Formats: sequence, structure tokens, C-alpha cells
Amino acid sequence: MKRTLVLGFGLAAVAAVATAQSGGSYVEQWHKAKYGRPSPRAEAKAKAEADSTAYRAEPKKDEKKPSWTEERFKAKTGRNTPAEEARQSEEAASTAYRAEPKDTKQDLKGEELRRREFMKSKYGRDPYAK
Repeated sequence: MKRTLVLGFGLAAVAAVATAQSGGSYVEQWHKAKYGRPSPRAEAKAKAEADSTAYRAEPKKDEKKPSWTEERFKAKTGRNTPAEEARQSEEAASTAYRAEPKDTKQDLKGEELRRREFMKSKYGRDPYAK
């Protein structure tokens, strides 16, 4: 009986060590699926690997990361905050775009117009354009 108890505790200890050393890939995947980003442990590991490389990647541009209130507003309403929309409209107003011909919609009617608008919104171009 004593031998079985010692053997059982020994096997339990070995199993605990083996599962602790497995890397926790399930936990990492679960955290990324739930929160949409890697866990703090995975982020720290990636940061340590990036810091130890001899040739670092070029730093990304300093883009403003949305705050949690903006993310919550977008998740709740399905659109950006009024401040973000104002920033985007100001950016769009200051950016020069190629003017599109306006006569294409006047020639088309009904189903053909809908088909062309669908193709343009889906593929970003009008495949039927002349």
C-alpha cells in the first residue's frame, strides 16, 4: 500500500512537471481568441526576442492607438467616435483623389446600375467600364 501511494505521488509530480513545461499553447490560443491579442507572457517573450536580435526591424510610424473608450464606442455603435470621424473627414478633405467620371451613372438604370455599384464596392473597380 505504501509503495503504491509513493508511486502515485511520484507519477502525479512527473505529470505536473510535464504539463507545466508544455508551453501552454492552449492557454495562449484561448487568450488570443478571447482578447484579440497575445497574452502578457507571449508579448514579453516576443519583446525579449526582438530586443536580443542583432538587426532590429524598422520602427513603425507613431500612429495613435485608439483608447479603450473609442474601442468600446466602435464595438457598441458600429462606427467611429465623432472625434475620429472628424479627423478622418479632415484627412479625406486634405488628400487629393482622382476624380471619377460622373456620366456613367446617368447612362445606366435599374439592375445594371446596381450590378456596377456592387462590383465596384466589392472589387474596387468597375469591370464593365469602357
